[in-house]
Amino acid sequence: MKGGKIIKPNQVFFALPTDIPEAFLDAVKPVDGTNISKESVPKVLPVEVAPAAYSIEPGSVGWFNVVDGEGKPMNEKALRKDAADELLAELLAE
Repeated sequence: MKGGKIIKPNQVFFALPTDIPEAFLDAVKPVDGTNISKESVPKVLPVEVAPAAYSIEPGSVGWFNVVDGEGKPMNEKALRKDAADELLAELLAE
């Protein structure tokens, strides 16, 4: 798909024709929405969220922050290197 979503063979999905790359239009079979029953559409399984990646980023001279994968600090105040290493180890152990 144009948004980066991968569709598997024989998978039922909803999309506008403009969302499908031109190279794959011949491989997609359009289905009229009235022909789809709730039983024919597979149930969505719960998605397991991957653990956030944590890292240590330097703050001001001699101070550090432990941040998650989105760059959000996990500590309230800047920490010294030893304390930042300990917090990182605790977060990775969870």
